[in-house]
Amino acid sequence: AIVNAGLDAGAAGAEDVARVLESHARAERPACPSVVRWELGGPTPTAARMQGAAVEVLAHDAPMDVIAAGVEYARRAGAGAVHVRVDLDREGDDLSVLLGPGVDAVSVDLYADDAWTYARLTGRDEGGLARAQANVARLMAGRRGVDPAGAPTALASAPPWIVPRITRRDEVYEQIEGWYVRWLMACRCAIIDALPAPVEGARITPLTLPGLAVRRASLDTAEYRAGVLEGAAR
Repeated sequence: AIVNAGLDAGAAGAEDVARVLESHARAERPACPSVVRWELGGPTPTAARMQGAAVEVLAHDAPMDVIAAGVEYARRAGAGAVHVRVDLDREGDDLSVLLGPGVDAVSVDLYADDAWTYARLTGRDEGGLARAQANVARLMAGRRGVDPAGAPTALASAPPWIVPRITRRDEVYEQIEGWYVRWLMACRCAIIDALPAPVEGARITPLTLPGLAVRRASLDTAEYRAGVLEGAAR
């Protein structure tokens, strides 16, 4: 926004920068969104909406063949980048889809750092966390060009980032530090998400974003989820 306004980012004063950023935040909706958030199983965005956008494919429970088709569709549509967000509490799935050349980043929601809390938060059995962690290890091995047994495998020229994620909330508050350090060392990146909305009775709540930031995000982001009108942005 600063460059487009003709300002020198190094020389511009604080008031000029603030004026440009506020004008950018209040601007009308762009013809094409910067971010397309697409939940597989929800409405399908048109190719025109994906052109040049960063596409986040929400594929938590989707079969791998459905994920592969979604990634291929986004790439054919001209997506600038493809980020797959997935749940890896799976057994026997071919995870090579997630390491293919069409994927730039894979986020894996792990929910907790112990089996009991994982089961409580997800409603699954306590073995789910171990399965998900093992699959993250499989992805990292594949990213390095070896299978879990150490045999060489085909490696994409630009393998995707593998990004473990956890949401900061009361149930996992004491686990966060150890979880973050361990996965940062293992994968070179890890993300601690804020809760999407306050939980009644919880101590930890998400911070409130400034109004202009919320507006700008709503203009730049198109949501395609079950129950959300096609092309609607939030």
